[in-house]
Amino acid sequence: LSEINVRFGTVVAQIVKDCSDSLVTDPAGKAPWRERKIRHLHHLTYERYERSALVSSCDKIANLGDIVEDLRRDGEVTFDRFNGGPVGTRAYYDAMFSICGPSIP
Repeated sequence: LSEINVRFGTVVAQIVKDCSDSLVTDPAGKAPWRERKIRHLHHLTYERYERSALVSSCDKIANLGDIVEDLRRDGEVTFDRFNGGPVGTRAYYDAMFSICGPSIP
């Protein structure tokens, strides 16, 4: 974040922070998937910078497009690569749009 702050400014650094569920560089140091997602959703609900909802929603829409494409090609095995599986992944995206959707101008 400090490098992003220096290169792009505090607003961009805050948006990156808000849109990230973990900032650790070593994946082994990440909290479990469900814990990270719950904490991230809470942060987006109560503590985010105003513009972060738009950026986060755009990111999730792009990700969903890729997921739909993969589902059409590969079927339900697509969810095997997601820690939340089909139920958790769908619930996460539903929650994201419930939180961010109403706040997008």
